[in-house]
Amino acid sequence: RPSASSSAASKGPAQATVAARAGDELAVHALAHLGALFARDREQVLLGVGLDRPAERGVAAVPLPVIIHIIAALAFSIIGAFQFAPRFRQRHPNWHRAAGRSLMVAGLITAFSGLWMTVFYSIPQALQGPLLYVVRLLVSVGMALSIVLAWNTVRRKNIPAHRAWMMRAYALGQGAGTQALIFVPYTLLLGEPNPITRDVLMTAAWVINLVFVEWLLRRRSAPAMTTVKPA
Repeated sequence: RPSASSSAASKGPAQATVAARAGDELAVHALAHLGALFARDREQVLLGVGLDRPAERGVAAVPLPVIIHIIAALAFSIIGAFQFAPRFRQRHPNWHRAAGRSLMVAGLITAFSGLWMTVFYSIPQALQGPLLYVVRLLVSVGMALSIVLAWNTVRRKNIPAHRAWMMRAYALGQGAGTQALIFVPYTLLLGEPNPITRDVLMTAAWVINLVFVEWLLRRRSAPAMTTVKPA
């Protein structure tokens, strides 16, 4: 039987490598999303597309929250892609710490501006039904909470937990890119989705991102946790 001390000692390094190893794959996943950030309705408003719809006329009248949201989300996406790359992080530790603070600020601005837009913009049910409304609220709150937990864990020097919470926050922040990747093939194959299907597809994007991150974390942890040998 393995002793308690040897189990604890081997468990710590194993957990410490989980999020770091998953970072390379997550960085690639994130970079693939950057070109899709401006693909959906809120971003099209700033480019002057489709202002005939009621929701978009309202956004055009008060565009500042959308502008703030897009700038913060873009910064969160680009900075985060490098933060999750272990080799880059190891070569530039000072940059990682400084950029990490900026990343958290950008993430919180993204979350709270998204929450503001969901609550205060009048969006027709054809573009946002009850399901999507609730999901957007949960995503905004969940993203902000994940960042707060990431900050709390890094202050306690719990680096594996810090990385895991930032990966979850990043997955929620990348919803717009995954939504574009879902909507383009769906629209090409089946046409414009109805309101209910639209809500489901939008929700599926966040679910896919979260499942992807949790799968990475658990896949990397499984081999490491089985390498404990009896004393």
